[in-house]
Amino acid sequence: MARPLRTWDDSALYHLIFKGNFSQPIVGDLDERRELQRRLAAAARKYDVIVLAFCCMDTHVHLLIRVGTGDVSKAMQELIGGYARWRNFRHKVRGNLFRSRFWSKLVRNDGQLLVTARYIELNPVAAGARWNPEDWAWSSCRAHLGRARPPGFLARREFLSFFGDDPKRARGAYERFLRAGLAGARAKSRKRRLAAMLLPDVPAWVDLPTHL
Repeated sequence: MARPLRTWDDSALYHLIFKGNFSQPIVGDLDERRELQRRLAAAARKYDVIVLAFCCMDTHVHLLIRVGTGDVSKAMQELIGGYARWRNFRHKVRGNLFRSRFWSKLVRNDGQLLVTARYIELNPVAAGARWNPEDWAWSSCRAHLGRARPPGFLARREFLSFFGDDPKRARGAYERFLRAGLAGARAKSRKRRLAAMLLPDVPAWVDLPTHL
């Protein structure tokens, strides 16, 4: 039986995840990371998907997006399918690189948006890949903190507007909020890491900044 088509609320925010089949790596070198990011940029531009935060790990990718005028499902199909075919051809292999369907969750309020973004950008720390999130080059963290030029598809100004109207103060507010989750992200217990970084379905009032 065919799966029901997903519906996307206009201008709504979503957390998206796509993973390697059986948790296999989806990128193996710098060229593949660049190609995946290039295809993300192309799909976002073509289907008017606004990317507020992202993180490309070895086995999966997180996106925090806002729905524009296009079809998110088509954008994801083009991104995931196109990259998988390119990589399979490069390695002269067949088979599914990704799991059959990407995961999506509606972000219902500003508080949930903040904790979702922090969860996404702390992923490299929680995975033990880096000690600090800004040391991972393949996420939006450096751009949000003003330490790197944002890729063309990243809506940095829109994201920082949730932390204030002044860009410099907004960056500082976000950095403080991000750092508040670091100790938990570095914890040895996976349960503690997830609780501290705040998964998207954790109540939005937990550990929110009181002054942005």
